[in-house]
Amino acid sequence: MIVRRTETALVLVTQLDHAALSGELARRWGAGPFQVPEPQEPVILAAARHDEGWREQDAQPLYDAARRAPAHFRTVDVPTHIPLYRTGIERIVALDPYAGLLVSMHGSGIYQGRYGAGPIRMQTQTDDVRAVMEAFVAEQEALQAQLKRRLWAGAGRRRLFERAVWAHYELLQVWDLLSLFICLDRYEAPVQHIGPAPAAPDGDDVTLRVESPGDGTVRIDPWPFDRPVLEASVPARAIPARPYESRQVLREALEAGEDATIRCRIVPA
Repeated sequence: MIVRRTETALVLVTQLDHAALSGELARRWGAGPFQVPEPQEPVILAAARHDEGWREQDAQPLYDAARRAPAHFRTVDVPTHIPLYRTGIERIVALDPYAGLLVSMHGSGIYQGRYGAGPIRMQTQTDDVRAVMEAFVAEQEALQAQLKRRLWAGAGRRRLFERAVWAHYELLQVWDLLSLFICLDRYEAPVQHIGPAPAAPDGDDVTLRVESPGDGTVRIDPWPFDRPVLEASVPARAIPARPYESRQVLREALEAGEDATIRCRIVPA
């Protein structure tokens, strides 16, 4: 769950709804210096369901007993975090191996600094969980090797295939961070630079300047989308900003919560 605190409320967005916005950004990607990803539909699927493993937990939702609050995704501990991603990866691999490859890379990349392709702002990890993280990364990188061999299957130059895979992974990170900016981060840091965004598998890396001036718009430069304006809408619920004594109390508050749908217009800077 994505949790944003205001003076009086907690605004909650599920990981699935945040990811769905990532998928919409992926579907509209491809203008100016940016090439449409190919294969397009598996890349869009990966973007739209890269947080698939959070489905059941966000429905509960996860409860932070120490804070007596809904658990914010950036503070969830590694022993809870890893099984969620493993479950989501398995589901997407079963749907589409290329999408599953990208989601697996996203999952392992969480514990590898997005492989250098963007910030990770999770809570500080202690030494006693590093072995668990390293085992998960090794497990997923072995799965990725299997999927790459299956997908490439000797067709064309392996170097070009690998270049496309990594470009699509880095674009997934860009869409993820753009969606997080819209859902959460613009309230804390209204100007961000997001990248690298590969213009094409063999193209230049571009950094996007993303700004939210507080007028209901998000401005992006350079403009990467195939529409002159995008309308973003992400379901959200607002509950009072107070302690919650149990998961059940939190669940009841969510059921009675108010609609707090996040809406903005995404426009060229």
